[in-house]
Amino acid sequence: MMASLLTLVLFLGLAPLPLVSADECQPHQWKRDAGDIMCRYHATSGEDVNYYTCMDLALTYETTVENFFALNPSVNANCDNIQASTQYCVKGCK
Repeated sequence: MMASLLTLVLFLGLAPLPLVSADECQPHQWKRDAGDIMCRYHATSGEDVNYYTCMDLALTYETTVENFFALNPSVNANCDNIQASTQYCVKGCK
């Protein structure tokens, strides 16, 4: 009986996963380098973007423009390279 149950479990792909200690799955164990951005929430820019888009995203998601730029270092300070229909980090930390 036990052998047939094991065969069924393996056949269905229900093999048990190896146990991992609780500490290995905690955020404080994740490998991050100093200065890495940990984004908690992304928002998608609209189809029409301009130099006000960065301010609009910041205001909509209740953050500062300075924080928006810190979370999205690829965006220029004058917002001239923001892309349409693209996800940007609006909540997070460095």
